[in-house]
Amino acid sequence: MSSNMTFNGHGVYIIQLGSFISTTGGVTVNLTGSAVWTDIFWVVNDYVELGAGTTFEGTVMTTNYISVGASS
Repeated sequence: MSSNMTFNGHGVYIIQLGSFISTTGGVTVNLTGSAVWTDIFWVVNDYVELGAGTTFEGTVMTTNYISVGASS
């Protein structure tokens, strides 16, 4: 993931990925409207790597590992 992502509005968001997710440094997941982090679920069928300076929202569930860079 190399660009920002925005969730807008009330609701439950479920993002299912068949593989890994990796962010570059400084990527931001934004919440607008009435979107809240407790309603966002990332289901990843491998690993998650969050680059340094990434701002990530939601609950992450993975079958492997989660790596968090400095200041993430």
